[in-house]
Amino acid sequence: MQVRQNTPQELEVLKIDIDIPWDIFKRLKYTWVATRRAILSTLGYELADWIIHRSQNGKVHAWITVEVRKPLSVWEKAELQFLLGDDHNRSKLNFLRAEKTPEKFDSFNILFSKKVVKSERRKGGDN
Repeated sequence: MQVRQNTPQELEVLKIDIDIPWDIFKRLKYTWVATRRAILSTLGYELADWIIHRSQNGKVHAWITVEVRKPLSVWEKAELQFLLGDDHNRSKLNFLRAEKTPEKFDSFNILFSKKVVKSERRKGGDN
């Protein structure tokens, strides 16, 4: 990732899925935000705003708004989300999407309100 000095002109929203219980995260919230600010600053970005909510499964979703000089590429979005603490499995999928289908990245880069569970078909066609 290139470190750049920004002349803020635009905002980008990064989506972070944190897989720890909300009750634990609440105690760490302000330290977590301070460390995200430090990470962004080290990379030449500025934290403009943040929203943190308890997810439906009792964990944490965060939306981090970053000041940028120009729109981020899909790879830069995936990379920043990973570096800011996004769930590793979600990050892995985002990196694959950024690489294989960058034009569809934004439609997949969401924080789910419900998890989609694949159903397994029993052998013999019995369901």
